[in-house]
Amino acid sequence: MNVTSIQGRSLEEITRKVTEVIDSGAKPTLAIVFLSIRQNIDETLKSLKSLGLEVWGGTTSGEFITGEVADGTTTVMLLDPPEGSYQTILKDITVDDYHEAAHAAAKEGFERFKNPSFILTTAGAGSYGNQIVDGFKKEVRADTVLVGGLAGDDFTKTGPRVFTNEGISRSGFAALVFDQDRVQVQALATSGWTPIGTVHTVTKSEGNVIHTIDDQPALEILVKFMGVKED
Repeated sequence: MNVTSIQGRSLEEITRKVTEVIDSGAKPTLAIVFLSIRQNIDETLKSLKSLGLEVWGGTTSGEFITGEVADGTTTVMLLDPPEGSYQTILKDITVDDYHEAAHAAAKEGFERFKNPSFILTTAGAGSYGNQIVDGFKKEVRADTVLVGGLAGDDFTKTGPRVFTNEGISRSGFAALVFDQDRVQVQALATSGWTPIGTVHTVTKSEGNVIHTIDDQPALEILVKFMGVKED
């Protein structure tokens, strides 16, 4: 499978670079797109779709390419996976139903492929990530690849978006499903965090929401040890 990554600061630059890749003889069918909320999402999707590409991705808070992090750009990875070896799924969720939507997406992936792998990006689901994972866990096997993360909005608080050729969602998730027997998906999770200070224990939580730490209100502990303001 051939893979080409490009980056640009305008729709015109992205369209030109994608066109150049196609004119060089490459035949990409899939575009994985991560872009700043400041970019024109609708027009970017229209442009890529007009070039015959299936699009999957979301908005960000910083765009990565070749080890570098940019800001306010559009990053596109062009791929030519085997025909019929992938599908995109968009779930636009308007109520607190992430668990069932995730379960439905997992079932759809297994109906399409015997051995699927899933890459997810979610919008408006910061407090419900555990529900999405639990929904997939109802269907996936222990050896099923399931990776992903939250979309961003450049810290503008305007709300992230995720998208496929089906449309754009502010409150759901987009899944990219591969036939793992034909396209091998691997993942690596890393963190640059270094522990500091004393060790504390979460003593009460609900899902991924922490209520108390060391039997004290979590907010009080956060204010005391992190120096943040209550507002």
